[in-house]
Amino acid sequence: WLAFGIPAALLLLGFFTRGVFPIANRNVLTIDLFHQYAPFLAELQHKLKAGESLLYSWSGGLGVNFYALFAYYLASPLNLLILLFPPAYLTEAVLLLVVVKIGLAGACFYRFLAGVHRKDSLLMVVLSSFYALSAFSMAYYWNIMWLDTLFLLPLLLLGLVRMVRDGRWLLYTLSLALLIYSNYYMAFFACLFTGLYFLVCLFQYQTLARPGPFFAAIGRTVLFTALGAGLSAVLSLPTFFSLQATSAAGDAFPVDWQHLYDLLDYMGQHYLLQPPAIRSGMPNLYAGILLLFLLPLYVLSRRLSVKEKLLNLSLFVFLVISFNVNVFNFIWHGLHFPNQLPYRNAFVYVFLVLTMAYPALEEVPSFSGRQIGGLALAAAGSVLLAQKVLASPPSWLTVLVTLLFIVLYAVLLTLPHSRSISRFDWSRALLILVVVELAVHVFVSLHMIDLAESLSNRDGYLDGRQVAEIRQELKRIDREEGDGFYRLEVQPPRTTNDPFLYSYRGISIFASTMQTKPVTFFENLGYHSNGINSYKYEGSTLVLDSLFGLKYLIRRSGEQVYDLLQLQAQTDQITTYRNPYALSFGLLGSEALLDWQSGPGSPFDAQNRLFEALSGEKDVFRPLTTDEGELNNLSFTSKGSHQFA
Repeated sequence: WLAFGIPAALLLLGFFTRGVFPIANRNVLTIDLFHQYAPFLAELQHKLKAGESLLYSWSGGLGVNFYALFAYYLASPLNLLILLFPPAYLTEAVLLLVVVKIGLAGACFYRFLAGVHRKDSLLMVVLSSFYALSAFSMAYYWNIMWLDTLFLLPLLLLGLVRMVRDGRWLLYTLSLALLIYSNYYMAFFACLFTGLYFLVCLFQYQTLARPGPFFAAIGRTVLFTALGAGLSAVLSLPTFFSLQATSAAGDAFPVDWQHLYDLLDYMGQHYLLQPPAIRSGMPNLYAGILLLFLLPLYVLSRRLSVKEKLLNLSLFVFLVISFNVNVFNFIWHGLHFPNQLPYRNAFVYVFLVLTMAYPALEEVPSFSGRQIGGLALAAAGSVLLAQKVLASPPSWLTVLVTLLFIVLYAVLLTLPHSRSISRFDWSRALLILVVVELAVHVFVSLHMIDLAESLSNRDGYLDGRQVAEIRQELKRIDREEGDGFYRLEVQPPRTTNDPFLYSYRGISIFASTMQTKPVTFFENLGYHSNGINSYKYEGSTLVLDSLFGLKYLIRRSGEQVYDLLQLQAQTDQITTYRNPYALSFGLLGSEALLDWQSGPGSPFDAQNRLFEALSGEKDVFRPLTTDEGELNNLSFTSKGSHQFA
């Protein structure tokens, strides 16, 4: 309970320092949690409450494969908690999910240590708290669907240890199935690491001198890996085929081997208060200043098995090399170079170093005060040296705060030699200092994230008077239309996925599971697109609105004249327009449509050719003649064929 409660409570307090509801009117949503994950959770909540199918959704992209989207974003069983919240409080459901998952990461890492070492210890809570609130967790907390892997990985690897060491297979099989089911993307990193960790477990707990148990352990692992993966195949297999049409499936294997950073640069990633790497940068490796002591102690300890140390250190070196070599980095990310969010596999490094740290922490009393002092000087020297030699030297604040905690830990690690303090009291004092360090880490990290990416406000997202009126207007339109099929959009959008956010049939969509061809199609027609996995209702025309059955437009704000649309309703918050030219769901066109391609270039040319292929009518759009003029206070720049300023 401590391993769960400490990280959960610290993270919750950290959010409260940023004015998150109910302290103020903000929420934890930022980056893609704001634009993607929360809207998809809103759609899932709507589907579960309405009893709708999880295979398909009309809400975004003119209609989308919801099964693939569910597999990537929404499959976590914990998402059922959203059913306890009304739609206006879905942002608080997200807050609960983040806090609970981070707490479970600490609790499950504790169970791993307790199961492997067959004992319970307050020292395990120390390292479990570091695991749950590592720099990786803080930098990517908003990737809510990734967090399941953080707490399932320790259970999976505990199951692996039990299977190799004791012949017990149930925990491994069920954990593997749940891991892949919850999020197949992060499961790839976890499964790849599990394969590497299996070699550590195999040679640590078995020996070739006894070939029977040795090969039996291999056979059990192969058998129950296949069984665990098979149990999740109902979701992972169709999703795999769906992903072959996405942009991520087309990356070419790198030809040249490249080193990305100097190896010493990775040392600086272990210091306190380093800015979280979110969109770019080095891997998020911080997992406590205490590691600056415990990793050297792990290597220097004479009581720990040499074989165990060699196995773990070999895997440690391989992970660092994987960070630094482009080919390995490409393989780790599923034969793909990620679009921002670098080193998504860094959590397995954090797991490994903290598992190495626990036996070293138990061995602290066997080291003299002089030896601890020497390690403290070495750690402090590395921090001071980092300012001179690293490509991105740490700030003075990072240096000073890191040095302060090095001194405090050095004092605490020498206390076991004092007869005036019991081992339990020493463990408790160490845990208190860890809580202080993690509080500093969490509060400052959230502050940096808020400054760089900005946490959002509740009002106008899923709550507030304007949103309530939008929901009422959607219900009114639905009642009037009855069983008729129609689409609508809300302008200006709050997110790129407003159709999912408010559960209406729209055009906009932004999802990693989106196929490449429709993205290119809508971009060529003139819609806004990132060219990878999104397009949104921006840059449309009345021709396209009518063709795609866009019958209603709800404006949140802004003075806009629609000469060809009919005013339907108006309040001080929203205005509703009706498109009288919206076509039905299906229509008959000429066979020329079979040969039509959108093609790059002018979107008006693409729309003219499309409409001609459909109806035979030419030049629906005609260029306006422009009069030349002279301006002395305006400059014209073009950002391509779609945007002008």
